[in-house]
Amino acid sequence: MSFPIDKTVTIAVIGLLTSVCSYLFGHRQQKVNCKSIELKNVYDAIKIWRETAEQQAIEIIDLKFCIDELREQIRIIKEKNAMSCCECFYKKWYVDRQVTNN
Repeated sequence: MSFPIDKTVTIAVIGLLTSVCSYLFGHRQQKVNCKSIELKNVYDAIKIWRETAEQQAIEIIDLKFCIDELREQIRIIKEKNAMSCCECFYKKWYVDRQVTNN
């Protein structure tokens, strides 16, 4: 069985064209799939960052409230400390005065 050269060349050219077309269309489809996967990954990353930012915003509000409470407690402690220091100074001055007068 022998094939004429014209038919062999025609079959080879058709096979080559089919391979090239398949590669080009397949490559284009692969790029589209890769881009859609990249977009999905970016969307997921943005979603994670948004949730994290919202959680941290809530924590910052809570921490600001705690800081305000602690500042108020420090102010009260300083006032008590100043009053006790004044009392100690007055008592020491009073005792020293009593000792020197006697």
